[in-house]
Amino acid sequence: MVKAKKYTPEQIVNILRQIEVGIANSKTHPIACCEVGITEQFYYRWRKEYGGLKVDQAKRLKELEQDNGKLQLWLEETIEAGQQVTIAREFCTTLNYIREKSLEKKPLLQAFFKT
Repeated sequence: MVKAKKYTPEQIVNILRQIEVGIANSKTHPIACCEVGITEQFYYRWRKEYGGLKVDQAKRLKELEQDNGKLQLWLEETIEAGQQVTIAREFCTTLNYIREKSLEKKPLLQAFFKT
């Protein structure tokens, strides 16, 4: 299996510019893409994401996307931890309720659970 190439945002912007120059010189999209070594699918996907960006803007976009992903992961973990605390509280409340109800009916248990 061939390992996929990873392109940096700067490389992607430069590739898009090369293709635009090729198209301006009366080449078709498939030929221009082939000359720079990518498929048309990559070209259209990248153009949708990076079209009109400068190199530094594309780099900043990727950094922001990575930061956003980290924040989303942190938020999910925080929410999950909060839900676990809520579930534990509800469980303890339910146990206390059951204990209180059982103590009302059984005086022998009152001595056992006396605090």
